[in-house]
Amino acid sequence: MKPIFTLNFYQPTPFITVVFILMFTNLFSQVGIGTTNPDSSLDVRAKDHLGTVSETDGVLVPRVNDLSVDGLTDGQLVYLTQNTGSFTKGFHFWNSTNSAWTPINNNIEPWYKAGTNEPATSNSDDIYISGKVGIGTTNPLGALHITEVNGRDALFIRFIDEPNNDFDLDLLRSRGSLGSPALVTEDTRLGGLRYRGLTNKSSFIFSPAAEISSEADGDFTASSAPGKLLFQTTPAGSLNTTTRMVIKNDGDIGINTEDPSSKFDVNGSISKAFTNTGTITNFTLTENHHTVRVSTNTTGLILPNPSNCEGRVYTIIGSNSMGATIAIFTITGGSNIFNDTTGLDITQIVQGQRFTIQSTGSNYIVIGE
Repeated sequence: MKPIFTLNFYQPTPFITVVFILMFTNLFSQVGIGTTNPDSSLDVRAKDHLGTVSETDGVLVPRVNDLSVDGLTDGQLVYLTQNTGSFTKGFHFWNSTNSAWTPINNNIEPWYKAGTNEPATSNSDDIYISGKVGIGTTNPLGALHITEVNGRDALFIRFIDEPNNDFDLDLLRSRGSLGSPALVTEDTRLGGLRYRGLTNKSSFIFSPAAEISSEADGDFTASSAPGKLLFQTTPAGSLNTTTRMVIKNDGDIGINTEDPSSKFDVNGSISKAFTNTGTITNFTLTENHHTVRVSTNTTGLILPNPSNCEGRVYTIIGSNSMGATIAIFTITGGSNIFNDTTGLDITQIVQGQRFTIQSTGSNYIVIGE
């Protein structure tokens, strides 16, 4: 039977005494501290063994505040009292294979508490990370890379009762650098939402099909941030987007032009709705109509209340097929159609007549015959 050496400390014992006793203990002995029946080479028991910890229970290993010097022996153990360099506070051992101080817990917390160098410890901490983040991928290609296979979409949900306090996705842009930022200048791209589809399976290339983006529409100052929106699509036979519509900082809208000179500037042809009244006796005009051709079966035309459609334009044609038919105008709300040329109201339309009318917000006026 191997000899057993037991140390029971009930009074403070000088450290030198412990060292002296251990030096003369049989190398094959089991040592118990706080126990007469040690279970291993060194068995240290708490004052209340397997019970509640006391403030003096435990074992202290060498404590240091820096790990810049290499260790000497494989397994050498120390406790780092503070974060320093790439090392985090905690127990470290010398790994001679890697020639490096290695934390006992190799599962280092990669997320840090916001504004500190301290690892996050709670799922309610505000956190940050310096590297790229991948969700559903082991190889993130951007700051945030989400890959989903037959799963749910990315969801953004906010619960708040105030009607004007919504969920915003802010894209912030600056010139210069983080250490020396500069104001945004004209034509600086501010950000965009790009829609891509797979166009090359072997090289895994996704090409843009459409895009909505924003650019600075002038130099930014402390009191001015002019911007414009661009809407782009990719034509068939191409892999590059083309701007189809732009909204300038002054509200001018350009279709097929990036420099509109009017509130609505179209570089190309325009199509407007054309409708035959057909067999309908009383035909009601709505926001879905523009040019209306009155047939012989129609004896009444009902126009919307001008206060609900200010600026709307209708062109109404009395077709040759009307014959002797007279179509009477009825205006919801009881307003009128006024002809500035004659100074008279228009109450009906007959064969061969043509009127283009526009709502003023209170009545209709004739702007073309």
